[in-house]
This record gives sequence, C-alpha cells and structure tokens, in this order.
Amino acid sequence: MAKNDRLYLPPEIPQRFLTEAVVRLRTLDLSLQKLVTEVRDDIALAFGYADLGRSQSQAGFNKGDIVFDKLGGLLFQFRESKGSTKNKANLPFRWPAESNPMLLSAMKQWDSIRTRLGCRSDQYWQLPWEVKRLTGSSFDAMLQRSLNRRGLAPPGGFVYTSHSSRAGALSAGAAIGCTIMILRRMGGFSLASTVPEEKYIDPSCPPTPAAIFFFGWMRPTPTT
Repeated sequence: MAKNDRLYLPPEIPQRFLTEAVVRLRTLDLSLQKLVTEVRDDIALAFGYADLGRSQSQAGFNKGDIVFDKLGGLLFQFRESKGSTKNKANLPFRWPAESNPMLLSAMKQWDSIRTRLGCRSDQYWQLPWEVKRLTGSSFDAMLQRSLNRRGLAPPGGFVYTSHSSRAGALSAGAAIGCTIMILRRMGGFSLASTVPEEKYIDPSCPPTPAAIFFFGWMRPTPTT
C-alpha cells in the first residue's frame, strides 16, 4: 500500500538541514564526494523550502537564474509567471539581504564551491560526478538521504516528498500571517488560483520560530 505524502514537512526540518550544512561548510573537504553531496542535498532542500517548494528551484534551477546584487540581496533573473493572459512574461524577483542571512550566505558559499569543483552542467544543483541529469525524483531522493542521516521520519503510513515540502512551506507561511496573495505570487501560482488553499495549506500548521525563520520577512509590515 502506497504511503500518504499529503502530510506537510515542518519547517524545523529544513531549518536543521541548513544550520548543520552551514557548520560543515567551514571545513568542507571538496575531495570527499560523499560529504560534498550531503552538504549539497541540505542546502538545496533548504533553498527549495524557502522558495515555497517551487519545482523551478529544484531540477529546473539553472546556473544564471540567480545573481547577488550590490545590496546583498538575491535576485532571481528568471521566474515563470502564471496567469490567464497570453503575455506570460518572466518576472524578476528579489530576496532582500535581510530576508534570510544564513541561507543567502550559504548560497554564496555554494556558488564558490561550484566554481572550485568545476561544475559545467547547466543545472545549478548537479555535481560533476553525477552522470544523469537531475529530475524531480532526484530531489525526493535528496530529501530521503537527509532525513535518514539524522534518523528523522514521518509518522507511520506517511512519507515526506517534494509535495510535503511545498505543503510545509505554504502552510508555515500561512500560519505566521503571510497573505494568500503573497503566497500565490511567491509560490508561482496565478493570483486567482485556489490550489494553495485546496491542495497545500494545512490550517493546523502552527506559527513557529522556524516558520518565521524562513518566511517572517514576507509578512505584512505592522502599521502604527
């Protein structure tokens, strides 16, 4: 019997991936492929979670899709937009420097590591020793590896997949007060879509420090 993947991935899990990856980056030996792969897995999973589980941040994420601006923000140069109009322009999008300093710092370091490793693939997350191109199932495999290394597992009868990650990110954002319009826009849905509420957002998800860690910057600014 297939396991249910409709349980959201709590934000505390990708936050742990990122926190531990940042520590390992300080002394990472690039000659040890297994360790480099593990750090890549953790950073890629945390980045994808922060990007609300978009597939475009996974196998569809290509070198040149992002650049850091002079203010320290991360600029997405290529973002697919959805809508009912024929003019579906690729919209630029920016994470400001203060959005998630730990994640942005890790991404800058990973950029440097990609250069030092001589990564030639157009896929941002593919490593030189990975012969096959990354697919959606590659990211499910990354998630399972990162969970298993830490002895983490969902409750019996459930499995964490990329769907769980997208559901977790959208649920966590909603839990801390991000508006549905922001979640649709940031998550790559059309602005009239009801898919986030119908298929991803779990209203039982609590507002936690880990949710704020990833998505607090997206909340509306309080007015006085």
